[in-house]
Formats: sequence, C-alpha cells, structure tokens
Amino acid sequence: MSGPCWSGRQLDALREVGNIGAGHAATVLSRLLGTRVEMTVPSAQVVPFDQVSAVLGGPETPIIGICLAVRGDISASILYALSVEEAFQLASGLLGRPLSAEQGLGELGRSTLEEVCNILSGAVLGALSDLTRLNLKPTVPALAWDMAGAIVDAVLSPVGQESDMAIYVETEFRTGGGGFHSQFFLVPDAESVEIILRRLGVVE
Repeated sequence: MSGPCWSGRQLDALREVGNIGAGHAATVLSRLLGTRVEMTVPSAQVVPFDQVSAVLGGPETPIIGICLAVRGDISASILYALSVEEAFQLASGLLGRPLSAEQGLGELGRSTLEEVCNILSGAVLGALSDLTRLNLKPTVPALAWDMAGAIVDAVLSPVGQESDMAIYVETEFRTGGGGFHSQFFLVPDAESVEIILRRLGVVE
C-alpha cells in the first residue's frame, strides 16, 4: 500500500475509535430492538483499497450496502455493508414482522435499514470526531443491493482513486434472537488521510 504509513500508535488509536463507536452503536441498537445487544471486540485496521471487495467476500458476493459521504474537515466516502440474510434479519427485528429476500425490502424496509446503518455509521464517526476533534458531517444515506464489486466501484472508487486505503472497522452484534456481522469502511481522499494521521498522532 502506497501513501502514508500508519504507526502502531496510530493504529491503536484507530482501534479505540472502533471500540468506542461499536459500544455507542450497541447501546442505540438495544433501545431500537428493545432487547440487550452484546458485541464482539471490534477489529479496526487499514486495508488497501483494492482488497475491499475481497474483505466483503469477493466482488461477486451479494451484499446490502448503506452508502454516504462525509464532509466538513475531511472528505470521504462510507460503505456500511451487511450480508443480504443478516440485513433482512435486522430489518425484520426492527419492524416486528418477517421480511424475505423473495418479497423484497419494500420502501419501509429500505428506509429502516438506511436509518439504522446511518445511526451505526454515526457512532463510529462520532468516536473518530471526538478523538481527532474534526468536524465530520455525514450526508443522507442511500441503500444499494448488488454485488460487492459493483457497489465498491460505484461508491468508493471515485475517492479510492486518490487514496489507495480504507479504514475498516468490523464487529458482530448479538441479541437473544440472533445477530449480525457489521462491516464499516471509511475511504478518505489523499489530503484527508494526512489530516487524520496528524490528529491521531505524530506523522512519522
């Protein structure tokens, strides 16, 4: 991976962002679902941009992605990805009625997933903002249901052409009735990478 290198200290700070963000997200999910939500210890790392599709299971793997942009002190794109099965399980739990891939999400299912993933993304962004003191403004989220490679190309590639890395936070949320695997990608442009690095620690 070309571009700035992340030191151990900066990566530790990034993992702390993942821990704080996931903790906030679990609290919000617990209120939304009306049940206790537990989480695994988040994994936070920097991955080469050309490996994002592989992390999602390969370019032909169907996913449901919630896509949004970040403005303010940095410029970045966000992809919050769920497997199709887990996305339907989550939407069903939030709506209180079963949904299936055969029937489709419908407008209410789509808006429900957009809102909950907006909340989850906001938790991670909030943790990053608190740690870096950066002003981060997310745009309105949009849902995409397609193959991982197509979503990555459409949503992340324009920024990825300027910066060949992605900040990746992965965790699993569990309830008594199941759970879902959460995959969050933040792809900042080249200038924003430098800004984040400076705020997370000394650029070496």
